[in-house]
Amino acid sequence: MADYFVDATAGNDSNDGLSEGAPWKTIAKVSAASFSAGDTISFKRGEKWREQLMVPSSGSSGNPITFGAYGTGDDPVISGADDITGAAYKWTASGSGANEFYLEAVVGGDPSLGDGPDQIYMDGVRLLIGTAGSLSDHEWDWADNDTLGFSTVYLRDESGDPDGSGVVIEASVREAGIRSGGKSYLTIDGLTVERANLHGVYFLGVASSNLTVQNCTTKECHRGGIVFDSTLAAQTVLLVDACTVHDNGGSGVNVFDDFGDLIVQNCTVYNNCTSIADFTAGIKTFSLAGARSNGITIKINTVYDNGEGAPGEERGYGIWVDSPGTDVIIERNLCYGNQKFGIQFEFGAADQSGRRISYNICRDNTGGGILVARRTHDCLVYNNTCVDNIGFGNIAILGESGGDPVGMEDNIILNNICWGGTKSLNAQGGAENDGVNGDNNLYQGNLFGPDQSNGIRWGGDFYSTLAAWVTAVGAAATGNINDDPLFADEGGNDFHLQPTPTSPAIDAGTDVSLTQDFDGVSVPRGGGVDLGAFEYSGMNSEGARYTRPADLREQEYKSFEANALVIDGTTTLLAAPAVKEGKWKVHRVTLMNPIADAAGTLSLEGANGRVLYKINLDAVFAVTISFGDFPWGFNLDAKEALQAVIAGTTTVAVSISGYATK
Repeated sequence: MADYFVDATAGNDSNDGLSEGAPWKTIAKVSAASFSAGDTISFKRGEKWREQLMVPSSGSSGNPITFGAYGTGDDPVISGADDITGAAYKWTASGSGANEFYLEAVVGGDPSLGDGPDQIYMDGVRLLIGTAGSLSDHEWDWADNDTLGFSTVYLRDESGDPDGSGVVIEASVREAGIRSGGKSYLTIDGLTVERANLHGVYFLGVASSNLTVQNCTTKECHRGGIVFDSTLAAQTVLLVDACTVHDNGGSGVNVFDDFGDLIVQNCTVYNNCTSIADFTAGIKTFSLAGARSNGITIKINTVYDNGEGAPGEERGYGIWVDSPGTDVIIERNLCYGNQKFGIQFEFGAADQSGRRISYNICRDNTGGGILVARRTHDCLVYNNTCVDNIGFGNIAILGESGGDPVGMEDNIILNNICWGGTKSLNAQGGAENDGVNGDNNLYQGNLFGPDQSNGIRWGGDFYSTLAAWVTAVGAAATGNINDDPLFADEGGNDFHLQPTPTSPAIDAGTDVSLTQDFDGVSVPRGGGVDLGAFEYSGMNSEGARYTRPADLREQEYKSFEANALVIDGTTTLLAAPAVKEGKWKVHRVTLMNPIADAAGTLSLEGANGRVLYKINLDAVFAVTISFGDFPWGFNLDAKEALQAVIAGTTTVAVSISGYATK
């Protein structure tokens, strides 16, 4: 195993690359090399490369090849765009209109942009496409040039000749920032990829597996941010963790065709789906009907403002899972402000199982909150909070015509809060149990409200009160209420439940054996399971309500968990974490005394005996302690271990969880 270093400024490709003092210079050198399992290739922070990384080698089980970062400062940037206002280029007045110019190279005329860029940026802003000869200010086009005899970039800038105005113009010319074809056991960690002409991080090729993208930023690419394209062969064991994906023209994270065992977690995904064709989402998976993908988990992501302002009819879902197989979990996500639905799940076929949408928050989405659609069976929609979604309403269960009596069957909508918006519930196309296109769908034990004109749609019928709908539907609609849920601060988008006066959602739910709410608080607490995405957990010792932040856009983070059995002494719960800088923030500690002999104290300590938290062990106990608002809890420095120290004689099971931030 070897460690290689790459520095765009101080490097030299004649070096061996094996130390920070003798780094390589170019990505071309990396792409042409051959690496062994367990090797790391680190790019210097604060540097930028206008090249494409073609991953040349595979790792092995337990020894992936890792492409990461070293040094201090901003993450390394791999750009798919060239600066076309540099010394090698010049802009010439086209003669077709005031302040309209075309691009040519200083030497040879041809700017060598291949078949042309799909996007142009000026001073960091993506320009609109127009028509050469009649461009408006800050529009561009790729068109034939009769004088030069080839196609080139045309641009209009009212400030004058770009060569003298001081602007920076970039043209996306490389297909991807990072591309891998058929390589396995890879980790991409802590890199920024931007402005590719197709996708930012792009996995395509023959069969591959164990591909991880973590702590990365992918932004401003013409199509996808992070893309797993398995149209040629299967890709399995895929992880996208703690990434920020924004301002890409297509889907932010896109996984499609023949794949399996996918996890997308802890990501912030926003303002994607802005510039290309329909059928895009912040996070999207699509399986072939004949090879449905199994094992899809999408959890703890913040997905917002995707497709905002886009004209596409099917552009801008938050999370969209299409034609999945078995074991599909969408949980603990925050989806808001998306152009279409916050969450869409469709074509879940009859021979599949293990599909669940739970403990999500969907608010203020234009198309609707949660949609389960098109011949889906056995989808469990549990404990979601859907507020002020318009379009099809807060929860929509929509089949399709065609005379298939089991087209939309055995879906269960339970323990949800649907409040405000255009409709609490919208069930059509067999979802209303018409026996023609679907049957045996249950809508029980939810909070649907408030009563409003046509607030519930059931097939072709509309109901303005919950009571009228329940009377008409009967057993499939038992146990629903429409009282004000009494959110902590609805106007501030805090949908925790009020204790005083007591929310009617507290302890009003059915236990479906789920163990964590949106925040990660244990379920149930108190007298029973609550309705909605938050289990009422009271206040911590400092009086602050435990919450996950609504918007993680400004934070990069990675979750961790640790468990240990502490026996009369000192036990290391978490060794020095594998992060180069920043803090570990512990936000939850669970203690349990399994042998009922608690005595003395338990302390959680950092370096040199620094006490972070202390509790008396004086009774049989099982308790979870949550620590405040974001940033959660207490800090551990990047290289600081966390220890549990017992003073007294007892046995205590301790588990902790939290997040690392940079």
